[in-house]
Amino acid sequence: MSEIVVDKRAIEIIESLIRDHVEGVRLFNNKFYNFQWISVKDRFPEQYGECIISDGKIVTTSYFQDGLFVGKDIDITVTHWMPLPEPPETK
Repeated sequence: MSEIVVDKRAIEIIESLIRDHVEGVRLFNNKFYNFQWISVKDRFPEQYGECIISDGKIVTTSYFQDGLFVGKDIDITVTHWMPLPEPPETK
């Protein structure tokens, strides 16, 4: 069986590139699609429906109903949410 050689510097470079890419996507989305996280300390969704939620580590979707985020089998304490984006235009 062959041995796997791990180059720590290469891993650091790849991790840095991934972080830069994720941050670039976040900035692009915020600028062009106005995706902004809303703290549950500031306000909750104004209407019932599906939204994106996060606990600061996990990001998923949930349904907001009767003042609660419900519907997923993920047990997180929601700290932030945002509305779902509009669907893409189709021709």
